[in-house]
Amino acid sequence: MIKVKDSSYPRVHRAIEAVTTQADGYGEYFIVKNKNELDIQSGQVFSSQGGCPECGFSWPKLDPRYFSANSIGKCEFCQGIGYLNEEENVEVISDTLCLECCGTGLSSQYTAIHLGGKDHQSIHKLSLAELHDFVSGLTDIDPLKKNMAFIRVQEEILQKISRLVAVELGYLQIARRIHTLSGGEAQRVRLANILSDSLRGVLYILDEPSQGLHPSEVEKIWKALLILKEKGNTVILVDHDEYFIRNADWIVDLGPGGGAEGGCIMAQFLLGGKEICNKVSNGKTPYQ
Repeated sequence: MIKVKDSSYPRVHRAIEAVTTQADGYGEYFIVKNKNELDIQSGQVFSSQGGCPECGFSWPKLDPRYFSANSIGKCEFCQGIGYLNEEENVEVISDTLCLECCGTGLSSQYTAIHLGGKDHQSIHKLSLAELHDFVSGLTDIDPLKKNMAFIRVQEEILQKISRLVAVELGYLQIARRIHTLSGGEAQRVRLANILSDSLRGVLYILDEPSQGLHPSEVEKIWKALLILKEKGNTVILVDHDEYFIRNADWIVDLGPGGGAEGGCIMAQFLLGGKEICNKVSNGKTPYQ
């Protein structure tokens, strides 16, 4: 029996260490009432095994792979896809949402592990804009606000999310599978990665980056492309968006038709729409 006070800490530590050593990592404590009367109802089981002291289940050493749908943390019911195949031996993914993982592709076995009050499935269902706010608020938690290792990881995560939000992808969830992205969305994901590089003298060619964008969002994409240009790179856009055309430094009109009927330079324009060379090949001789 130990009377708990500041000066008795070393003795409490030795007692807990002795109990867990003799009982394979498990122990139990009780509160003693007046006159050395043991309060049986106050008993609490504790463990140093990182698991449940009541059922005996012990977590393995946590690893990032447990929280990835592409690794050992994938849902066993949908194999990490998030959707179920209605027939066996199908390579085509159905639209039937996997209820076990709520469409995240993540195993429900690890939902007991929480970060900031949310399990990993709930976090994966957040939009990128919501995820930015969630990660930003984690430093309000006492164990994390002074943890420099966490703060460095937090800053890196926020930088990556901010780049995706900057190219108008803040509505995407991190549970979204790559193959479900449209062509324009996939290009903007790559653009977000490019913006993080400090390369110079690189030629970037983007095919329809305005695809799927509302006119009000096109200007933000344009500003992101200007960052690449200001770093000393060349950016070529294959696009029909009026905003891009009016703001381009150099416009090249190819034709006269599309696909096999294209390939000829019909006209070229400098910034401001000044025509410098009309019908270079007259639509007859393919550009060499």
